[in-house]
Amino acid sequence: TSDSYSGGWVRGKRNGATGCVAIEYGRSHYTGGYLDDAKHGRGVLKFNDGTVYDGEFARGTYHGQGSLTMRDGVTKYVGSFVDGRVHGAAEATLANGNVYKGAFDSGAMTGDGEMRYTNGDKYVGAVV
Repeated sequence: TSDSYSGGWVRGKRNGATGCVAIEYGRSHYTGGYLDDAKHGRGVLKFNDGTVYDGEFARGTYHGQGSLTMRDGVTKYVGSFVDGRVHGAAEATLANGNVYKGAFDSGAMTGDGEMRYTNGDKYVGAVV
């Protein structure tokens, strides 16, 4: 089997604001926009391991508002992404069920935030 693409082309590159579909066999399935052969604009990227990103892309990477659900189906990040990483305000549901809401810097929790634990406890303050 091989990769496939359905959508617009401009000068030999995948282009289209919406409705483009790309299947990379053995890896992923993408529905959304393309610009100069890179995922761009709103889209949904589903990996074969079960990981799903639903949100905005810029030049082939997660960039803007979106949600990333990891392959365990529990761990989830919802909020702002920059250059493929959670960055800025976001909410993370962790594999153990705890939920963090606050700031991220290049994928890491930072600054002030709120952690809600599965036992009902809550921590509000600086992340260390």
